[in-house]
Amino acid sequence: MNEYYVVVTNAGFEALTNALNGIAYPAKYMAVGDSNGNYYEPEKTQTELKNEKYKAELYAKGKREDHLFFNMQIPPSEGDYTIREVGLFDENNTLLAVSKYAQTLKTKADTEQDKSISIELQIGLSSEIIKTIHIDESSNLITKEELLDELNKKANISFDNISKVAEIKAQYPRFCFNSGSIDKNGNANLLQYSEIQEAETLAKTLILKAPAIYTDGNGKVYEIANDIFYNASNLDNGEYSIQIECINNEYILKPVKNAKVYRQNQQPNTPKLGDLWQNTSVAPYLSYVFDGEKWVLTNLVEVGILTISSDSVGGGEING
Repeated sequence: MNEYYVVVTNAGFEALTNALNGIAYPAKYMAVGDSNGNYYEPEKTQTELKNEKYKAELYAKGKREDHLFFNMQIPPSEGDYTIREVGLFDENNTLLAVSKYAQTLKTKADTEQDKSISIELQIGLSSEIIKTIHIDESSNLITKEELLDELNKKANISFDNISKVAEIKAQYPRFCFNSGSIDKNGNANLLQYSEIQEAETLAKTLILKAPAIYTDGNGKVYEIANDIFYNASNLDNGEYSIQIECINNEYILKPVKNAKVYRQNQQPNTPKLGDLWQNTSVAPYLSYVFDGEKWVLTNLVEVGILTISSDSVGGGEING
């Protein structure tokens, strides 16, 4: 069993059975808790969270190929606590399912840049059951169009110059850039690299072009308003994973030679220093960087790949 998982309670199992017979699955609320500071193993007889911290009506719900999904949003004003448990409730506050949840710190907003965070709970079912089960995706929920509109608002993107800013992605995926500079063909053009021969010195410069928005593996959204420069004179020939990190509201570019990015539910077998891994076996996904000995939680995200060659001055190739 995965370290983090969902248990359907006895009441939840009865509701699922009813949903197979045409009665809409009654989920209406979700709640998060801190488990009183320690993890526990959820049980089907459970009727409440160990230590509930915040409850709200569902923000979205529906069916995917092999699971039901339910989403809530926690506003910036909520905190400070660490989420370790998530519960799904009906309109009578009956607990339908409970999740042992990957530890997620929720702090109160301290700047206008802070965002609401989204929490998702999934109930895994066979594809055959998914086809049969009845879940009302319209009651007390925003429409798909309203959801996309809300995502656009949260991104705070100006589309005045559509040739400069890429179209926002529909689901705002994590662990990658969501928007930024594009070339005339509509391809990502976030990074620019130049080499200038000055007397006996070859000056190399790497630039991340603004505006750009990215989401780290922990779900936090970052908005880059100004170009970010990196003195690449110390980089020799080879392929580099260009990664970005935000420390104390300062953006830092980090070229890592031959580093790879993995998106999978198992640890990579032969990681190298600087490799990034998005662990897809947990919800929400978490991201790690390999420090040479172990995987460490990180907010690093890859911007693109830079290949430096010795063919000629200016010999740099970038893959976004």
